[in-house]
Amino acid sequence: MAAILAVFRRREFERARRRERIFRDRSQPLELGDGDIFRKYRFTRDGCMHVINLIRPLLQHDTQRNQALPPELQVFIALNFYATGAVLDSTATIHGITRSTASRVIHRVSVTLGTLKHEIIKFPTTMEEVNRAQVDFFNISGFPQVIGVVDGTHIRLNGAPLGPGEHVYMNRKGYYSINTQIICDTNYKIINILARWPGSTHDSRIFQNSRVGQTFEDLQQHGLLLGDSGYALRPYLMTPVLNTRTPAEQAYNRYVLQETFQCIFVSTIKKESE
Repeated sequence: MAAILAVFRRREFERARRRERIFRDRSQPLELGDGDIFRKYRFTRDGCMHVINLIRPLLQHDTQRNQALPPELQVFIALNFYATGAVLDSTATIHGITRSTASRVIHRVSVTLGTLKHEIIKFPTTMEEVNRAQVDFFNISGFPQVIGVVDGTHIRLNGAPLGPGEHVYMNRKGYYSINTQIICDTNYKIINILARWPGSTHDSRIFQNSRVGQTFEDLQQHGLLLGDSGYALRPYLMTPVLNTRTPAEQAYNRYVLQETFQCIFVSTIKKESE
């Protein structure tokens, strides 16, 4: 009998240890290898820590069991959802939490990150900032006066019906979306973003009605932007030349298109875009 009890206790110990290991792995994503972190969260380890350190002081919340989820885990839960577009059940299971907790955490982290947008997403407005941006563009291309590259990308809308006006969200590719305007710098960093127009809206209309577009139109902004042929040519917005005739025009087009599309490709989540 003693031997049987010893075997039983040993099995229970092994089961408990396995459960502990699973919980530890789920609740401590930083214990994962670098490859696993990037695969699950689309950030390097240092990138994840940068986001965590940005919002750590703002993430203070107790779960229904009065056990606080660490800020690190909250950020990882949100990053996994952003990176994979997974359903809540999958994100919750991966991190050992309930679906409702995952939903609350993702909402909380998203709102918290949103409060920092003006500290992180900055358009060059002072002469010093404009000059620095122009020098950066000139150094990589020889193209003068440019401070940014503008384009639109479609963010797919899934879920509940959008209401009586949902047809305006249907884009030219046949799915519902938000047409999001993005402006990037030479490092493909987003310096301006506008995500409020339905998918059927043309890129050019969005820019014309945006605050940054109005600033250029009113001659309150120095410098030039590059855009693709979806935009109207303006004194401050350089677009590709139609029906090129000279090598210079062809070289100009190659640069404008390359910078525009590379900016959008690098700086946005592409799984639901375009």
